[in-house]
Amino acid sequence: MLERVEEMKAITQRLHEVERPRFRIGFVPSTLYGRLPELIRRYRAVRPGAELLELTTLEQIAALKEARIDVGYGRIPFEDPAIERTLMRNERLTAALPSGHSLVARARRLRLDDLAGEPLVVTRRHRA
Repeated sequence: MLERVEEMKAITQRLHEVERPRFRIGFVPSTLYGRLPELIRRYRAVRPGAELLELTTLEQIAALKEARIDVGYGRIPFEDPAIERTLMRNERLTAALPSGHSLVARARRLRLDDLAGEPLVVTRRHRA
């Protein structure tokens, strides 16, 4: 009889966990440099079941369409009628160049096409 009571408790607990609404948040790692960590902390204080999933912006689009995440924070602008997108922050891009680089001496602001032939340094995902 006692074994059955423990089994019933375990089943009840699993059913309760299944019924508990979960909120899944997709994010790209670079969004962690802004206000996102504080927003997530505040949200988790109210709803502790929030899950974080590190995904690229393109992976988030697919995850939103497949209902694997409820909201996503990315950086790449896109147009998709199946996804509602809200711009939360517009950031200036910055190019870091050595002081003797030929592009530093230009009087005008750099454009992205000015940097097209330059090497790009990025951080690997697992080191970011």
